[in-house]
Amino acid sequence: MLPHTHVQSSGFVDFLHEILPGYKLKSARTVKRTLLKMYVVVRQLVINYLTLEDFRFSITFDGCSNSSLVSVYPITLHWVSPEVAKPISMLLDVLHVFPDEGVGK
Repeated sequence: MLPHTHVQSSGFVDFLHEILPGYKLKSARTVKRTLLKMYVVVRQLVINYLTLEDFRFSITFDGCSNSSLVSVYPITLHWVSPEVAKPISMLLDVLHVFPDEGVGK
């Protein structure tokens, strides 16, 4: 749950050099761009999976905020897998909501 800029922090750089000597670090901008590309691909895979399968699912929308009214609203998909007969939950998105746009004490 750290921001993409964490890859440039000295602690992370030192840790990565310790466990992977010689690895060339990517910039925070490259990490952000890669994560966004991955999101688009995975999102489409989930959409394709849900349209091909015959089962019911539900979507939950839960909000939380801290004392400074910094708020996030995670959107989660829930269903029972027909293959393994177990409940599955998948985080679809996390929306950031600014104060005075539906956020209150």
